[in-house]
Amino acid sequence: MKRYACIFVGCNRCSLKVAQRGAGGKVNILDQAEFPVNFGSRIFADEAVSAQSVSELCRIIEEYLSIAAQSAPEKVDIFISAALRRAINSIYIYERIRDAVKPYTVHLMSDEDELVGFIEGMMLTVPEIVDTQEFKSDSLMVSLKGDSFLLAYLKDGTVCYITRIPLGYRKLTAMTENITERSESFGRLLTEIVTNYIRPVRMHLRKGKIRHIYFSSTDFDGIAKLKNPEFKRRGADEHLWLSKDEVNGMYQGMKDLMPNQLQRKYPFLEESESATVLYTLVFCRALLESISTDSLCMIPSDIGNALAMYQFKQTKFDRLTDWIAESGYASAKEAAARYGVDLRHAEETEYYALRFFDTLKKRYTLVKRERYMLRICAMLAEAGQFIGEEDRAAASEFLINRMEILGLTARERFLCARICAHTADPAYIGIPTDRDLAENEQLTCAQLTAVLKLAEAVDAGRKQKINKLTCSLTEDSFTVRASTSKNTHLEMYDFNSARTCFRQVYGLNPVLTIKMVKI
Repeated sequence: MKRYACIFVGCNRCSLKVAQRGAGGKVNILDQAEFPVNFGSRIFADEAVSAQSVSELCRIIEEYLSIAAQSAPEKVDIFISAALRRAINSIYIYERIRDAVKPYTVHLMSDEDELVGFIEGMMLTVPEIVDTQEFKSDSLMVSLKGDSFLLAYLKDGTVCYITRIPLGYRKLTAMTENITERSESFGRLLTEIVTNYIRPVRMHLRKGKIRHIYFSSTDFDGIAKLKNPEFKRRGADEHLWLSKDEVNGMYQGMKDLMPNQLQRKYPFLEESESATVLYTLVFCRALLESISTDSLCMIPSDIGNALAMYQFKQTKFDRLTDWIAESGYASAKEAAARYGVDLRHAEETEYYALRFFDTLKKRYTLVKRERYMLRICAMLAEAGQFIGEEDRAAASEFLINRMEILGLTARERFLCARICAHTADPAYIGIPTDRDLAENEQLTCAQLTAVLKLAEAVDAGRKQKINKLTCSLTEDSFTVRASTSKNTHLEMYDFNSARTCFRQVYGLNPVLTIKMVKI
C-alpha cells in the first residue's frame, strides 16, 4: 500500500489525514483537514447531540471523502471516538454516519481500542520506545483527552501500570467556568487541581527512576508553534522535546490570559487550541514537578497518524502486538502484587495451568488467545483476598472488572473476572449458568475455570512442593504425574475436590499420581 486516508470523528473535532509511504520508511502527510464539532459539552453533560449537528457532521465527512479521493488512496478508514458512545443518542449518530458514507465501513471505537491506539501511536512515533530491547529505563506515557487523563507506566521495558484519571479538558473547563478573569491565582488553582489528581499515581512509580515523559496532546501543533512560529507538521511521526524551562516560559507568557486574549497575542493559535493550550501546559508543569524530570516529549494526539503508521510500518506493528500482550501480563502481575497476591503461588499456578492447557488444546481446539487469558487469570485469581477471604469470588470479579489491562477488550476482561470468580467458588462445577455470557463465552469460561481450579490445587499448600510434573491424555482420563519429597495430603485433597468441575467440562477423569523421592 502506498497511500492511505483516515477520517476520525472525535467529541471536539472531525479530522482527515491522507498519508503516503515515503523514503526510508517515513510516513508523509499529503493532505489534512480539521473541523471543530464541539460535541463534548453535550456528551459530558449527558445530553443528546442535535439532528442538525449530526447532519452537518455527515456533510463534513462526505466533503472529506471527496478531498481524499483526489489523492487516490488505496484504503479509506472512518473511525468514531469511544467518547461518542456516551451521548444519549449514540446509536442514532452512528447509523446516520454509516448511511451517509456507504459503501465505506464505519468503526465505532471502544475505550480499549483507543487505549491500544494511544500506546501504539506513541511507540511508532518515538523511535527509542519502539526498540524495547534497548529501551529499558522507566518512563511515563501520558494522553490528555476531553474526558480523561490516561497514564501508562513503563518499567523494565513493559507497561506495568495503567490508569484513567477523570480529569480531561472538559472537566477542567467545568471546574473553572465561573472564573471570568485569569490571574496568577487561576494558574495556581489549575496546578493544584492537577497535582491533586496525579498524587495517588505517584505511589505506583519507582521514586527517582523515571527518565522520560511522553505526552500526547491535541495541542501539539499549537505548542510547537509557541516554540517555533514557523513550525509546520509534515510527517506522521513528528515529535517535540521540551525542557522544563521551555514549558515554564510558555506557561508564564499566558497564565493570566483568556482564550480571546491568547489569540490576539499568538495569532497562529487556532480557536480550539487557545481554549485548551493553558490546561495542557499546566499538566506538563505538574508532571515535570511531580516526577522530577528535566524534559518531556510532546507527541500529536491523532488517531489518523497512528493508523497511517500502522498501515505503513506493519513489521514494527507485529513486534508491538507481542509487546502489548507482555505488557498486559506485566500490568496484571503488578496489580496482583498491589492486592497482596502470593506471587510465587500465582506463578506456580500459571505454570501448571499452561501445562494442562497445552496438553488439552489439540483435542478441545483451545486457541492462543484463551491461553493468554489463562495467564492473566492465574495471576489475578486471588486478588479478591485483599478485601476478604469470605467474599473472594465476588471481590476478585469486582476488582478485575475495574482494572486497565493493556491488550484485553472490555469483554475479555469481563470474562477473565468471571473465570476468577468461578475458580474461587467451590460450588461451581462447570455447568453453564451465566446468562450474561454468550454461548461460546460460557464454554470458554467453563474450560479455563476447570483448568485453573486443577492448577491451583497442585500448589494448594503454597509451598511449591512439586519438583517435576508431566501430563498425559487417554480416551477417558487426564493424568498428572508429579514427584516431590514433601507431604502432599492437602494437594491431593484439593485436587480431588476440583475433579468434579474438570470431569463435567472435559468429560475426562483427572488423576493425580505423586511419586515420593528422597533428597
